[in-house]
Amino acid sequence: MRITNNYKGWRPINLEKAVGNMFKFVPSEYTRGLRKIYIYNRDPEKKMPGRYLPDKISPSFEIFVDNFFHPYPKLGILIPCPGKAYIAETLYHEIGHHYQQLNKQIKKKYLETYAEKFSQKLVKKYLNSFLFIKVLYSPFLLWFKLSKLIGIKNKK
Repeated sequence: MRITNNYKGWRPINLEKAVGNMFKFVPSEYTRGLRKIYIYNRDPEKKMPGRYLPDKISPSFEIFVDNFFHPYPKLGILIPCPGKAYIAETLYHEIGHHYQQLNKQIKKKYLETYAEKFSQKLVKKYLNSFLFIKVLYSPFLLWFKLSKLIGIKNKK
């Protein structure tokens, strides 16, 4: 799988490396056939943080980093830990959609619910891999949940 970084401008984290490391927590059967991941600043059409592109030959998806913290996009990417958490959440959500395409047993009305639950499970595994997060886990998790509640991150 190829990660293409089209993010323009300075950032404190290496996006390709961060996304590559996030794949360590995904069982290989969930990413079978996935070809490319594109990283961009923002989606000019919508405020969504990611989009799955189901193609029978070359399925891929796009991650729009600045859309995580709309209307303050630079805030999230400047703070590495929350920035990585939001990238992981979006990455795992889109992988959940990819797995839905591979496994046609999931009903259409449950597609977003499935992808969201899939994402939450893997984000928890990813965050638990950081020692400092284990020590600071409760306040960070609270901040992460509150930020979603107050609308810093737009849902699909």
